[in-house]
Amino acid sequence: MIYLNDKGHLEEINIRDVGDNCCFGHLTLNELIENQMYMKVDSQVIEACTSAQARYKNSIDSFDDYSFGILNIIEVNQLYADRDRVAFLLRKNQFFLIELVDSNKSIEDLFEKVIKRYCNNAQFDIIVSAILGSFLQDGYDALDKIDEVITLMETNIVEERASSKLNREIYALKDQISILKNYYNQLMEIGTCLQENVNDLFTPEDLRHIKIFTNRCSRLLNACISKQEDLVHLREALDAMLDYQLNNIMKFFTVITTIFLPLTLIVGWYGMNFTNMPELTWEYGYSTVILLSAIVVIGCFYFFRKRKLL
Repeated sequence: MIYLNDKGHLEEINIRDVGDNCCFGHLTLNELIENQMYMKVDSQVIEACTSAQARYKNSIDSFDDYSFGILNIIEVNQLYADRDRVAFLLRKNQFFLIELVDSNKSIEDLFEKVIKRYCNNAQFDIIVSAILGSFLQDGYDALDKIDEVITLMETNIVEERASSKLNREIYALKDQISILKNYYNQLMEIGTCLQENVNDLFTPEDLRHIKIFTNRCSRLLNACISKQEDLVHLREALDAMLDYQLNNIMKFFTVITTIFLPLTLIVGWYGMNFTNMPELTWEYGYSTVILLSAIVVIGCFYFFRKRKLL
């Protein structure tokens, strides 16, 4: 579907009537190929849309009279789901979204929402930045959820309720943040490239809204970097907690060993069985050794309890 911008009012037109008019459009790759002549699109754009490289990263290229980019859109609440993929063609007063992969028609819905929002007050730069900005939707909500998870992890560490399993959760969270970080970084590069305006597609006044989009990408990127730093501190805190727990365990076993060490001495002493040892024939020798052992254990236990080592 193609919309003509007629003095700020948008109305749908036939794809063959695009010409040099100020237009916004959403079309599939097949529609682009079928109407390549009417859209005045060169074969380089078609090849880029069908290239396998388009599946891996976001990119933008600037040419003399147009800019062309490809976006692999991340659903921030389902980072590992299959990604929609869209290309965009930007000319002087023309912006077209080319649907490459859109299993649930989310890109089409996104485009229609922007068009409906500005249908009676259409400005080229505002609509372009709004369409690009819609690829950032729910970004702050996703980061807030990550922040809640990090806060919960910190609480568990402070209260010593965390285990070594938390390591896996931290690394999983780190992977999620890395995906978001790379996504926002690539979008920021696209915004920066548009701001440079090397092919004069925007007037200086129009670039203000492109700069707003770039700044949003930058803030989201910085937020991801901040979350990564939080995870580094969280990992250090977890290591410190695990070391503290290990030290407590080692301290406990050291104290137990120390308590029973005098008993080992007594056993070794009275296990020599020399014939001239008076305790061997003494009537109360056995009971005395038992009592001595009990006094040693109780005394050591009391000593360590008083020193708060037990």
